[in-house]
Amino acid sequence: MFRTVHRSKSDDSRITLSESPEEAFAPHDDAIVPAPKPRSAHSGSKYIKGLQTNKVFPQKLPPITTKIKKVKKMSNKINSGRLSESVTDGFHVSWTNLSYIVEKSSFPYLSNAHIPKVRVILKCLSGSFNSSELTAVMGPSGAGKSSLLACVCGKRTTGVSGDIRIVGCKRIKVAIIAQNDYLTDKFTLREALLFASKTKNGLKKVDHEEVINNVVNALSLETCLDNRLGKCSGGQRRRVSIALELVSNPNILILDEPTSGLDSSACFQIIENLRDLTQHKKNPMAIVATIHQPSARVFNMFHNVYVISHNGQCIYHGPPDNIVHHLSVVNLSVPEFHNPADYIAEIASGEHGEDSITRLATHRKESLINGSQTPAATESSHKLSEMSQKYKFPLILHTFLLIGRSLRLTVREPHLSWIRLGASVSTGFFLSFVFAHSDLGQVAGCPPRMEGLYTTRPTDLFKNAEYEHKRIEENLGSIFFSAVFLLYSGILPTLMTFPKEFNCLIKHYTNGWYSVFTYYLSKIIVDLPLIFITTFIYLTIWYLVTSQIPEMWRYWTIILAGILIMLNGQSQGMICSAWYSRDPVAASYLSIVTSTPFFLLSGYLVRTKRMPDYIRPVTAISHTKYAFESMVIAIYGYQRCWYPESNQTLVQPPWLRFLRVMTASMVDNNKEDTLDDDDSYLVINNNNTNSSGGYDGAGGGEDDGAMNDILALFSGSHAVTDNKYQSMVMSEFEFTDDMLPYNLLVLLLYTIIFQFIAYIVLIRKLRKTT
Repeated sequence: MFRTVHRSKSDDSRITLSESPEEAFAPHDDAIVPAPKPRSAHSGSKYIKGLQTNKVFPQKLPPITTKIKKVKKMSNKINSGRLSESVTDGFHVSWTNLSYIVEKSSFPYLSNAHIPKVRVILKCLSGSFNSSELTAVMGPSGAGKSSLLACVCGKRTTGVSGDIRIVGCKRIKVAIIAQNDYLTDKFTLREALLFASKTKNGLKKVDHEEVINNVVNALSLETCLDNRLGKCSGGQRRRVSIALELVSNPNILILDEPTSGLDSSACFQIIENLRDLTQHKKNPMAIVATIHQPSARVFNMFHNVYVISHNGQCIYHGPPDNIVHHLSVVNLSVPEFHNPADYIAEIASGEHGEDSITRLATHRKESLINGSQTPAATESSHKLSEMSQKYKFPLILHTFLLIGRSLRLTVREPHLSWIRLGASVSTGFFLSFVFAHSDLGQVAGCPPRMEGLYTTRPTDLFKNAEYEHKRIEENLGSIFFSAVFLLYSGILPTLMTFPKEFNCLIKHYTNGWYSVFTYYLSKIIVDLPLIFITTFIYLTIWYLVTSQIPEMWRYWTIILAGILIMLNGQSQGMICSAWYSRDPVAASYLSIVTSTPFFLLSGYLVRTKRMPDYIRPVTAISHTKYAFESMVIAIYGYQRCWYPESNQTLVQPPWLRFLRVMTASMVDNNKEDTLDDDDSYLVINNNNTNSSGGYDGAGGGEDDGAMNDILALFSGSHAVTDNKYQSMVMSEFEFTDDMLPYNLLVLLLYTIIFQFIAYIVLIRKLRKTT
């Protein structure tokens, strides 16, 4: 007959012997350790009688860092900084007939018709947990442990049915800690806790330093208070995640597998800290944690255990030391030398057959019907969703806190900022090698000065025209490249940084640290200086290297257009990053795919006037088009070709008459007979220039109409009113000066629209994720 050690229900500190073989634990390291009460770190060896002999042997327990005196102090001081005043008495949370059904999208079933369209995650579960208690939710992977807690605390509502109620308090504050520790590794623990306290307790008069000290003492984090979080161990990081939520003193703390990935010592310390936190008399807290297969020592630390089977049914709810008796009622016995926690986990996963699960679930339901385990639902109870505390976010305070946090992170992690600055400088200087000794910006595309026509040979004139045409095309190419480069300079940094921030954002959004609008606003504000600086550096280098016209207003207009297109790129990158927040590679491809149509519709690769009629209206959606047009007009528009000294009567050179004869067939045939040999002069002055850009002849008679058409064909309709000539670039693209303010306004409007779309996508993604 084997004798095993277990705790007496009347006294947690008493160790008794049992003659029942069904209650025997396995004699390995994880077995037969009673749930200790909080004790001093200096407690000595504890003696336990042998399982098979009457020998007494010492078992050295690991040191416990939290002292009983410290815990008692915490019960009086944890809220001395007035972290929360919502609950002063105990409360009780219960759920009845809770079911959770997930409806999958119909699109995957076009190729996977065999997959069920509706999946039942939870099946009519009932249960409860109380304040001042540590509750474990056990079950195999995929059983619905996390889904149960998400439904109970109100984070999931779609597909949820049943009644979730609370008794004993008016307002409930819930904090959820995910399985992964998403922390800002560049901050110290003190800085992280200070930011959390200021953010979550911003509307209260609190002593933040006292709050930090109390939380650090409660979780034994004194040794890493001034260490950066990236240098903390796995167990410390898990306790840091808990500490960040404790600064606001939540009433319900929900943890998703807090012991996963930790060794036995760190695991025990985490659970012991959690148990100690539930014992505060002034502010009772209910802590619920999901866990897979705890050791016997850790298992006995919990006040209650809620076990879910792999098919979403509850097979046990009660204290850990009652499992053996519960199993014996349905003719299931724990094998000798076996941990009851391991055995019931095996049953829940289906290793002992579905019949065992059915018997336990049926017995559980009968117990509820008989009233022995009926969750409380009295007249004083309220729905948990109605009692959950509504968060208040001070816009100005949170914005400043987030801006300060981002700036500090930028200083401590500057490599991305240096890369952005280096890209602007290096690309600008690379242009200086490509366009070395070029005069791209000096070529204006204006008609030749009339005073030099009679001395210029026709071959030279055509060579000059060809040279200008090539230089203009190269300059237009550099303008288009600049617009594309600035667009991607706004997209790529967002694609690289946002996925890392998104996980922290989910945690902060779930637990009500700050609003999404505050985060988004602060992110835009923090990015603005770097956008201004990188745009200014690149466009300044480009402007000087390509020898653009030295007029300040043109230069600053180019800078403004560059800033607006980069802001459009930032918002486009935010949309792609939020859409594929978990997959940066997919977000990068999406940004390329969405940018390509904007480039094709910009009007540079194919002139807008040459596009099909059904495509031209679509070009209005291209922000690259408006940026390109703004830069071109700023360079070539606004009297770029105005020659006041050319307002005089000119003698027509001999070759111009030959040109008129040779090109007569290209003009209106009705005017061919007006070309005669007596026409030898062209008179141009300020009084006979018409408003359409042609010339009213003063010495050529009736053939001046044909001559005007020839000159218009040859010069590209350069002339405008008052002898203010127009660049052939403006004529080629059909641009006017009035389009510049319109394009800049549309760019600004598109920036606002794209930022708004990115904000909406981000909110929808967060709500879907949480």
